[in-house]
Amino acid sequence: MLSLEPPTPIGPVTAAEAYSIVPIAEETKAQQRTSIERYVAELASLPVDGPEFAVAADRACTMGRREIAAAAHGSIRPPVRAVANGEIVGVALSRLRIIVDELDPAQAGHLAAPRHILGITLNWKIRSYFARYEAAGRRLNEVLRLLADSRDAALRENIAIDSGRRRMWRMLEELQEVGYALRTLDATLDRTAADLDASSPGRAQALRGRVQFHARQRRSDVLTQMSISLQDYLALDLVRRTNVELIRAIDGAATTTVSALRTAISVAQAVAGHKLVLEQIRSVGDNSANKGNTRNRITEPDHEPVTLDTLRLAFADVRATLDEVEDFQGKARNSLEQTTAALETVHNRKPAI
Repeated sequence: MLSLEPPTPIGPVTAAEAYSIVPIAEETKAQQRTSIERYVAELASLPVDGPEFAVAADRACTMGRREIAAAAHGSIRPPVRAVANGEIVGVALSRLRIIVDELDPAQAGHLAAPRHILGITLNWKIRSYFARYEAAGRRLNEVLRLLADSRDAALRENIAIDSGRRRMWRMLEELQEVGYALRTLDATLDRTAADLDASSPGRAQALRGRVQFHARQRRSDVLTQMSISLQDYLALDLVRRTNVELIRAIDGAATTTVSALRTAISVAQAVAGHKLVLEQIRSVGDNSANKGNTRNRITEPDHEPVTLDTLRLAFADVRATLDEVEDFQGKARNSLEQTTAALETVHNRKPAI
């Protein structure tokens, strides 16, 4: 029995959560502390009214600007193709359910085995029932082709998502490093200004007003951009996991359908003496080299003849699979909608670059 798990929606990510999720190496922290202490010591030694102090102070104002700009322009919003592809799959499965309703022996009334007298079949009802399969062959092929194309689209999209998420993670790591540097700068300026309050209050005031204030503002901008980028990163992962489950759903629907058709071929031969010939474009999991091959036929399975009850069970499996897929799609759609709403909330607080 196919079991699909829709991903949990991603709520708004706070700056504090972003800071705690993205790691930073201890070696990098040590290098940042050494660099910041050297920088603050240089500031404290310069005349506050001189041009050298102004130039040095501007370095704090511009810290993180490049990283924020890169993350803002390199951010990848969750693609709408995931939603569109899911809708295409929904249309294909709706068409498949219509065909299943037409072919399901449980919906065809009483199908007793025909009686044969002198080689003549006296019950045409069951033969008429199996003739429906051949009439539905082209529509079945179109549905399977649509499912196969949607499966391929989900696979391609996940490849692109994985590449984008790796790039976004590197940007998050860079933001984390500059955020840690600004945090260290803030703490170091606090200590240095406090030490200067008694001996050089003017210098302490300059450090706080001309450097620390801008450093804190810039760190707030960095953390805000981190929360935005991490929100996009996690939302992309939700799309990726949804696609993985969607691929499983497509495979399950196609597999149970083809299995039911193979069973129908066997039952038609065993019960009605009817040679049922069905053509299939391709199995959903086939590679693209087989696309367009309309001569691959669904053949009788290699087992003993089966009964109408076996066919009913096969169609019950198809229905159960379609029910599971439809339930998954509804929950996945709701999850994507909630995640999109959270994205809009987070993006509304985008920092100035």
